[in-house]
Amino acid sequence: NILIRLKKRHLDGDIHKDYFDFEKLLKTKYKNLEFDNYSNSLRNLSKNSKLIISTYNATTFLETMASNFPTIMYFPFGKFKVSNFGYNCFKHLYEIGILHENSKEAALKLRQVNNNVKEWWYDKNLQNARLNFCEKLAYMPKSGENFFLKKFINLTKNEQS
Repeated sequence: NILIRLKKRHLDGDIHKDYFDFEKLLKTKYKNLEFDNYSNSLRNLSKNSKLIISTYNATTFLETMASNFPTIMYFPFGKFKVSNFGYNCFKHLYEIGILHENSKEAALKLRQVNNNVKEWWYDKNLQNARLNFCEKLAYMPKSGENFFLKKFINLTKNEQS
C-alpha cells in the first residue's frame, strides 16, 4: 500500500479544503492508495505501506525523512513564504525528486517509482540529500531520549550558572 496524509484541518479546527484536488487526482489514477485522517500514529500506518505521500510541510514529512521512510512530498512552496535558509534546505530535495511543486509532478514521480520504491529511495544521491536535509531540519539521533535529556540537563545547568 501507499499511504497519503493530507492536511485536513487547520490549527483552529476548521476543515481544510484540498484546493489542488490532489486526493481526487490520485484516487482516480491509483486504486491501492490509503488516505489517512490522522486517527493512527504514523509509525503504525507505515507498517503496511511502502511509500508515504505528504501534502504539507509539517511533522509527517519530517518524521518520514528522519526515519528514512520512502516519501514523496507535494507542497507548492511558491504559494507560501519560505526563508532563504528553508529554501536552501528544500532545494536539494526538489532536485532529487522527493519534493514536488505541483500535484501532476508528484503523481508522475509516484508512477515512475511505484514498482521500484526501494531502489529509488536507497539511491546514494537521494540518501545524501535526505541526510543533509535531516541534519538541518529533521535530526533524530539513534538514542533520542538520551540525546534530548542531555540537552535539557545542559540547558538547566546554563540557567543555574
